[in-house]
Amino acid sequence: MSDSYDIEVDGLYYEITSISDLTVELVGGVGVYKGSIEIPSELEYRGKKLKVTSIGDEAFFKSNVTNVTIGENVESIGRKAFSKSAISKIVIPSSVITLGEYSFDDCSQLVDVNFEDGKEVLKFYDTLFKGCPIRKLYIGRTIDYSLIDPAFADLSNTLEIEIGPYVKTLNALFLKGASKISSLRIPASVTYLGDGAFDGCVSLKSVIFEDGTNTLVYTSGHGSVTSGGTVNYDMFCDSPLNYVYIGRNCKVSERYRIVGSIFAHSPITKIDISDSVTELVELFGLYKLQEINIPSSVVKISYIGGNNLSRIVCNSATPPVFEDDMGFSDRVYANATLYVPKGCVKAYEGAKVWKKFFDIKEISLSGINDVPNDGQENQTNVFYDVNGVKHKNWVKGLNIIKTKNGIVKKIHVK
Repeated sequence: MSDSYDIEVDGLYYEITSISDLTVELVGGVGVYKGSIEIPSELEYRGKKLKVTSIGDEAFFKSNVTNVTIGENVESIGRKAFSKSAISKIVIPSSVITLGEYSFDDCSQLVDVNFEDGKEVLKFYDTLFKGCPIRKLYIGRTIDYSLIDPAFADLSNTLEIEIGPYVKTLNALFLKGASKISSLRIPASVTYLGDGAFDGCVSLKSVIFEDGTNTLVYTSGHGSVTSGGTVNYDMFCDSPLNYVYIGRNCKVSERYRIVGSIFAHSPITKIDISDSVTELVELFGLYKLQEINIPSSVVKISYIGGNNLSRIVCNSATPPVFEDDMGFSDRVYANATLYVPKGCVKAYEGAKVWKKFFDIKEISLSGINDVPNDGQENQTNVFYDVNGVKHKNWVKGLNIIKTKNGIVKKIHVK
């Protein structure tokens, strides 16, 4: 340990950063610390209480620390602070607002990274976690970083990524190269998806956009190169999606309107749409999709493209409006069956776009309301599966829930 410290308390070394504010920074160096370390939020020294507000440059550099608990007053972590250390897990509290260059690079045993929930934006001063075999990643707040490079240097070993309820944006190249994740849940707090946010997510098969009232704006992707050598600008262009849950309105940024779609050219076989959706995002090039159920909340539709659609169920008594005359492909108009509520066939036969369907039929869309009432609905939530069979709790797949106040919801459970 060098002499560049001011005080020592319980085997930890500190420099005073403000004598008037009584704040200190934890310092160290190569091989100074080992084992399990707990950095306090504050410490007492000669009758004074001092706040620990930062971790200095190279504090744990090349150290044999296996676990470090960071106090909740720490606001910054310095350059190379944990680089080449032996830590296997790190929890970064919501108080931390900056991570210095190379602060966690080359931690060869770091497999679990947790950014705790918080409203403050966390600033990366460089692409971080290079050489870290991260298996599990929790992102509890918005992360700001250079948009030229990905936020995380290597997510190729990551098996699980969870996004917390305070995250507002997933910026450009955010999860680039997360090649092993198979499912992703995007909370209602997220209002922006940046360019290429999911590039290289080549195992991603399921995406759930949670219910919410805020519109989600997306830009484009640029991960795949087509057979003709051109770049694919669709948001999930690298992902073999087969299931999508749309829980709110989504729209493409005007800047990218003619460049890419969100789910285009994905092998999606099933889409569930929430009753929170009023404007249905463009669904383009879904060549494996055979059926779509459009809730009555939808009043505006961009385009639904997929030549294998054979069944379209539209639950609204008033035909939703399309942005243009395209609507569906000619093949779908000729071969698919459009199901509409009872007594609404004439309305659809006279509506723009919808009138092109060769086959429009009535269907009972009351669904769960036809399940016998045994009196329990007024006391508690009642759960039914897609076949109308009552259960005591959630079941895997599509659930139809009747709440105690009579509201009916459709929820998909993995």
